Amino acid sequence: MIARHAGANIFATASTSEKRDFLHKTHAIPSEQIFNSRDKSFTAGVLKATKNKGVDVLLNSLSGTLLQESLNCVAQFGRFVEVGKKDFESNNSLQIGAFTRNVSFSSFDLLQYEEHKGTQVQRALKEVMALVQQQAISLIQPLNVRPLSEIEKTFRLLQSGKQIGKQVLSVSDDEILKVSGKT
Repeated sequence: MIARHAGANIFATASTSEKRDFLHKTHAIPSEQIFNSRDKSFTAGVLKATKNKGVDVLLNSLSGTLLQESLNCVAQFGRFVEVGKKDFESNNSLQIGAFTRNVSFSSFDLLQYEEHKGTQVQRALKEVMALVQQQAISLIQPLNVRPLSEIEKTFRLLQSGKQIGKQVLSVSDDEILKVSGKT
């Protein structure tokens, strides 16, 4: 929504046809600009759609060989922003040929950013909330609110990768949680 608000032409990947349909219907991204994130076919699709130029900014959360494929989609002088952690924590490698195109690579970890640049994060969040209040952008939908007692079920859903939207756990005073542990 922020990219659209800024006037960007958006390309996206999603793991299922349901998620691709959701992006098309909810966010008006043309179907021919939404690709499968489960295999490397998206690279050829993005390059074809951009006449072999690639994209100027790429937000990536794909890992393994698909991290490399994402990097291959970035245009000359483009920016690659890694928002996932799996490859960093595994200390995986990239082929660095893409950098001959003057591609910039950076990572973004909101928790670290908040810890070290908290004032900037607060300012950015205020700007986003102002856009929401002005109805220039909307909140992420669907917003699935579940009681804290369904925490295990919610995490299993997240692990499956089948959810669409955001999962929120709510806490109420009368909630009873089953806790198990070793003593």
